[in-house]
This record gives sequence, structure tokens and C-alpha cells, in this order.
Amino acid sequence: MTRKQILGVISTLVIIAVIILISIIFVSNFKSIINDPVVVRETIQRYGIMAYLVYFLLYIFQIFFAPIPGQILNIVSGMLFGAFKGFLISWLAVIIGGSLAMLVSRFFGKRIINLFLEENAINFEREITRRGLPLILFLALFPNPVGDGLFYLAGLTTLPLKILIFVIALCRIPGILIYVIAGDKTLSLGLKGWLIGGLGSLLAIIFYLIFNRKIERLFECYIKENF
Repeated sequence: MTRKQILGVISTLVIIAVIILISIIFVSNFKSIINDPVVVRETIQRYGIMAYLVYFLLYIFQIFFAPIPGQILNIVSGMLFGAFKGFLISWLAVIIGGSLAMLVSRFFGKRIINLFLEENAINFEREITRRGLPLILFLALFPNPVGDGLFYLAGLTTLPLKILIFVIALCRIPGILIYVIAGDKTLSLGLKGWLIGGLGSLLAIIFYLIFNRKIERLFECYIKENF
């Protein structure tokens, strides 16, 4: 092995060790509250000024192991930090956590997805590899059975990582924003806040169904011209 390969192996092992350590810490604290946004919020609030870091690490952890649905955490961030800060910290966590997941997937190959993904997500691997960016774009933009497993599956493609990170980061903005705003407004607006969020999701789906071909062609042309 070359020096570069050895450093790559060591770096990957360090990342995995950190993930395992975080897993032990967070599972012991959050395993019994994963489906209740209010309880998750109250638990994170106990960490005081460290709540930002705890939430950030918890979000990255859920990308790898998904013990807490991402939607739940987005709602929690709105309840904890407000719409702007909640969106920003969730979005940054998605970018960093997703990038790490894609790096791990690209380094270890297909064998890694059997450790982290459920069978229904693994079944998408062939389609994502075959159809590439257009399908990744769609799955990143809308709720789907793959969830954050998309990062692992996207890492198995031959597309440049910087393009994958850019596309997924951009496409995750609407979904994160809707849930964060819902979390921020849920206590004051109640049902009205949820209806606004639901309407936003519906409009996004309608927009994609109408313009999906044009969007896919634009991305395909960009890739061909620049990579």
C-alpha cells in the first residue's frame, strides 16, 4: 500500500471509531425518546450552552444510523433555536454528515450499505447507480423510503463528490425549512403551522412533476460540459 492509501485507511478508521463513540453516547441518552419532538427538545435543552453541539452531533449520528427520523430533528431544531438558527444548524449537519456518509460508502463500496441500511433502501442501489443524478435529485428533494440512506447510495456512483454534495445540500433546503418552521411555529400557530408546511410540500411536489424533465436535462448538460 502507498502512503496515501495508508493515510486513507487510518482516516476512515478514525471516522468510524468516532461514529461508534458518538453512537454509544447518544443511544444511552436518546433511545427511549426518539419519536417525540417535545421530549427530544427537553432532553437537548438540559445541555445548556452545549445544546447546539449536542443537536449538531445527534443530527450527524442519525444520518449514519437513523435512530431518530430526520423530520423529527428538524422540528426539534425549530422548537429549540428558532427558524433561522434551526435551519442553519440542521442544514450544515446534513452537509457534513452526508459528506462523511458518502466518503465512507465510496471508500468501502457496496459492502458498507449492508451494515447501515435497511433492505428497502438497499433495493434502490441499482436504480440510483443506473439513473444517476436525476434520481438522486428527486430522492433528495422529496420524502422517500430511502431517507438519509441516499447519502450511502449516492456515494456508490461515479459522480464527483462535490457535485453530489452540492445537489443534495441544495435539494434538502425546502424539506428542512418546512419542518424547522413548523417546529418554530407549532406552539404558537398549532394546526395552522402544520397546514402551511403541508401546503409547501404539496407545491414543491407539483413543481417537480411539471418541470422534472427540464430540471434533469439542465443537470445532465452541466455535468457533460464541466466534468
